Amino acid sequence: MVTATLIMVGLIGIFSLLIHSTSMNKEVVHRFEATYLAAEGVEIMKHVIDTDVAIPEPIFFNSTLDHNQNYEVQYDTDKDLGLTEIFGSSTTPLWLNEATGLYGYNAAGKETPYKRTVIVESGGSDMTIKSEVEWTIGGERNVVNLEETFQNWREK
Repeated sequence: MVTATLIMVGLIGIFSLLIHSTSMNKEVVHRFEATYLAAEGVEIMKHVIDTDVAIPEPIFFNSTLDHNQNYEVQYDTDKDLGLTEIFGSSTTPLWLNEATGLYGYNAAGKETPYKRTVIVESGGSDMTIKSEVEWTIGGERNVVNLEETFQNWREK
């Protein structure tokens, strides 16, 4: 009887550990994907800034982007296409196109729990880009924030 009890307690402990490990694995996957989506948001905005500076007749460093504005951006956003201004945080989920592996706002593929907001804060020759990706799993809100400050090095 004592042996059976010890075996049962041991098995319950092992199964409990496996269940907890599986849930932690899902959390790590979501955090990993959200971090890359936030980094993509910063890179997209950097592309918009670079495009402003690189055109044949350069316009001002931060002229395409409105100062202190929030945006929804996806992989193909540039200064002329897909730069969507929003107020507050994004409420539009990103969709994963499983054929291409790309995330976007067009309802093609599979809806994901991720919502990305890119915030532009500008002052003088500095521009700060904040990319926030949030998702809710099991009623718990999770957020990943990345921030980068770009400077107009041509004015320095």
